[in-house]
Amino acid sequence: MKPSNSGYKAAAAIRLPVERAWLYRPEVEWTYSHHPHLTFFGGCYYAMWSNGRRDEDAPGQRVLLATSTDFRTWTVPAPLLDAQPGKHSERVLTAAGFHQHAGRLVAYIGGYPHTLVHAGALHVIVSRRKEAVEVLRVKLSALEGYHETFV
Repeated sequence: MKPSNSGYKAAAAIRLPVERAWLYRPEVEWTYSHHPHLTFFGGCYYAMWSNGRRDEDAPGQRVLLATSTDFRTWTVPAPLLDAQPGKHSERVLTAAGFHQHAGRLVAYIGGYPHTLVHAGALHVIVSRRKEAVEVLRVKLSALEGYHETFV
């Protein structure tokens, strides 16, 4: 079977222009950022990422959100979901991507206690229709009820 890219030549590839923008610069306490996700919805860019105090996937990790209408100027990042208490330590929250469907933008966040066995899941629904941000409904696990918060 012939590879699908057998005629590809890296030197001949078209180089696309890259746009860059600073969304977040680490502070004293929140110094580790990873799991970046970017989407465009309703005339606005949304960026979401995991943000930990020091290490990757350590207790107390939160998920930040910033928005922009022009990709150059961004809002000050704010917790989409801030650090959450757990049974033995703060939970680990992980940005897991966006999904657009039927006029809604959904932000997915993974969440689990900091143990050797990661259990549970978390999803956050960010509903934005006609420039109005609705209440977020946060479900921490299948055993817990929904918690309401605002963006």
